[in-house]
Amino acid sequence: MSYTASEKLAIVKYAEAHGNHAAGRHYDGLSGSIIRLWRQQKERLEKMPRAKKNNRGRPPVFPEMESKLMEWIADGRQQGTGISIVEVRLQAKLMAKSEPSAASIKASYGWAHRFMERNDLSVRRRMTLAQQLPADHDAKLLEFQ
Repeated sequence: MSYTASEKLAIVKYAEAHGNHAAGRHYDGLSGSIIRLWRQQKERLEKMPRAKKNNRGRPPVFPEMESKLMEWIADGRQQGTGISIVEVRLQAKLMAKSEPSAASIKASYGWAHRFMERNDLSVRRRMTLAQQLPADHDAKLLEFQ
């Protein structure tokens, strides 16, 4: 059986008032170990969305580098330039060279994809006009008509 974050918090609150074993008996025979685990994770559960059932995913290995990379992406987007996943990977490799703690990063496609998901970013195709209209376009159009 899986529980949402709000249900886990209710069980933790009951366990804090009555004890782990009593909470286990009260909530369908839950084991004391799972209640102890949820009590340890109480702060994390409070930060989660209430309807979320699990807390999957690892935290970033190089959080300082990723925050700098996010700043770089934000600057690029403010300037109106599209940033591809390849550019994110190359920039991460460049940043890793300057930081000794992040020297072991490979910046693979999978890492870049997970980085984008962790930070709620989407990869968009660059949209440019394929051909510019000539300066005398209006005159030629009127002449044609």
